[in-house]
Amino acid sequence: MKCKVFSEWISPEAVTNGQVTEKASNSRMSILELSGEHVFLLGGVSEESCETSLLLMEGEISFSIRGERVAVLAPAYIDFILVSNRWSDIKTNAAFKGRLILSDKIFFKKTIDNIRFNFSEVIYWYAQKPFVSFGDEESKRMILLTDLLIDIINKPDHHFCEEIQKDFLQTLQLDLWNIVFKLYKTGSGSERYVWADMLGRFLHLVQTHCREHHEVKWYAEQLCVSPDVLSTRLRKFYGKNASQLIEEELLLDAKGCLLDPEKSVLDVAEPLNFSDQSAFCKFFRRCCGVSPGAYRKNECIEKE
Repeated sequence: MKCKVFSEWISPEAVTNGQVTEKASNSRMSILELSGEHVFLLGGVSEESCETSLLLMEGEISFSIRGERVAVLAPAYIDFILVSNRWSDIKTNAAFKGRLILSDKIFFKKTIDNIRFNFSEVIYWYAQKPFVSFGDEESKRMILLTDLLIDIINKPDHHFCEEIQKDFLQTLQLDLWNIVFKLYKTGSGSERYVWADMLGRFLHLVQTHCREHHEVKWYAEQLCVSPDVLSTRLRKFYGKNASQLIEEELLLDAKGCLLDPEKSVLDVAEPLNFSDQSAFCKFFRRCCGVSPGAYRKNECIEKE
């Protein structure tokens, strides 16, 4: 896991210059401390090898996400939700200092599954921009929790190492989502509580499978509900039905791909599983109001 992340995320120069320190590592998690400029590879992340997040302690980090340039100041937390073409051109300033937290996907899933219902209702809003700033007290607590994770990871002979590691990771996630809820929470109630986890799972499925599956029926089958019931509940929670949310995610993915000047429209259409270039162009024009070529041209003009 760690070696793969080094090759996908960290620039060789940063390693050579001593800007990367391994704070702790085992088969389940690694925590790296990063500092200074030009720490990350500029090309973006190529594949989803593990669950990755960054606790930004000092300085600034900027990146392109969904075609938008974003700068985040410390203290903050960033979830690198790795759907194709989301993250690119990641830059840090001289004052930057942060902890990159890497978790094996299976371990992370087992850790989070039994607490996910607590924050499922705000996953949709957070996933649009998966980063959050917080105050000094919240920052101190997040640093303390990562310190505790580092301590237990570095004690491989501890009989309950995995269990404690899981508990600290859960606590870190719950603290993060407590901050997110302050920004996005939309209410509560018994009906919302019952449906929140299922809708959260739908949103996760869309984020990870929208390329292969465009039809509402497939998602409804995974969740063991009818397409109509799923869309009705989604519309009540988020103001959009299942088809709209799938198309929204697919469109964002397509826009990100179109920003790559090396890719033709056909090169974008094929991995998004459209039957042909014409079908992709019809989808894009219907959702965006312009053709893929016009969108690419307009974006290039705006960035000049």
